[in-house]
Amino acid sequence: MGIDVGITPDGPKGPPGVTKDGVFFLDRFGKLYGLNVNVNKFWRLSTWDGMIIPKPFASIEIHVIPLSRENIPEALGKV
Repeated sequence: MGIDVGITPDGPKGPPGVTKDGVFFLDRFGKLYGLNVNVNKFWRLSTWDGMIIPKPFASIEIHVIPLSRENIPEALGKV
């Protein structure tokens, strides 16, 4: 039975955009994927990470990139 887990690699306390080392430990347990989400209309919260909430009828693009220890630096440039 497979289980899917989603995490934010920069951690719950930031700084934003800086990946914590623990993320790379997770590749021992399964496949890793990088996600990039683009939204054209949104509200931005005044939180440490600038979280966004899509507005109704917004266009949302989701890009999924398979990650491995070998391609993480290259893939992070695409995400």
